[in-house]
Amino acid sequence: MTRRVILIHHPVGKRDDRAARMLEARGCEIEWFCPGKGDALPAENGRYAAAVVYGGAENLSQAAADSYLHDEIAWIRLGPAVARPG
Repeated sequence: MTRRVILIHHPVGKRDDRAARMLEARGCEIEWFCPGKGDALPAENGRYAAAVVYGGAENLSQAAADSYLHDEIAWIRLGPAVARPG
């Protein structure tokens, strides 16, 4: 069974990095999302073995003004409850 990992990056930054290379080398299937560029995060995050959320120029205090930050924070909060191994 392939382990699926979601990588969430922000509008400023590169997509090629050590985390993605290391995960792929270990047989993980990588899915990239950039909510700041219009990518909708998956409705069900329980299908992912892990999530990597990259930093960026955005500030947490901007979440009220930037709907994608608000949505991203909500998605992250759901992750541990949904994806935690039983």
